[in-house]
Amino acid sequence: MVHLLATAFEVALVVPFVYLTCLAAAYSSYVHNNRVPSRAFVVAFAAPSNEMVKLPCIGGVYSNYFRLCLKVTSGTQTRNSTGL
Repeated sequence: MVHLLATAFEVALVVPFVYLTCLAAAYSSYVHNNRVPSRAFVVAFAAPSNEMVKLPCIGGVYSNYFRLCLKVTSGTQTRNSTGL
């Protein structure tokens, strides 16, 4: 039982960071004018992250991690100077 709780706790810590990494990659792909993903997909895929950054304490960590991922993937540029 204890091992199961430890595994669930580890997954709860890792999954948000995997999600944010995938989101940064999708956004970067969109910004660099790739056909996939579409703007609608990126907006829909980003919806949970808007709530994640509102969480007390950990929200700031998520936000800073996502910004770091955007810098690494060069996703901080805007697509055709319009952005999302």
